[in-house]
Amino acid sequence: MTGAEFRDLRGKLGLDQVVLAQVLGVHVSTIYRWEELGRRAIGMNSIQRLLVVGLVRMADSPARLAVLGARIKEELVFGGVLPALQVVVVFLCKEAA
Repeated sequence: MTGAEFRDLRGKLGLDQVVLAQVLGVHVSTIYRWEELGRRAIGMNSIQRLLVVGLVRMADSPARLAVLGARIKEELVFGGVLPALQVVVVFLCKEAA
């Protein structure tokens, strides 16, 4: 995935860099650096890659991504990072089924 594709996906989710950094377990500066790569590939660990690939598969449905983004923000506010990550994983598992 390129930095531009990543930025586009984040936009479709309706998440800012801080929120997505929390969900992926990276510092916000990492998200900024990834997005600044433009057409170059970004480096992620295997867990981050699995999450992002799952989200990319849903990118053809901006409405579903927007719903997911809203749920992530809600969980971060009321539950924290782990519940937000759980929302992503459960959502992706339902999509795969």
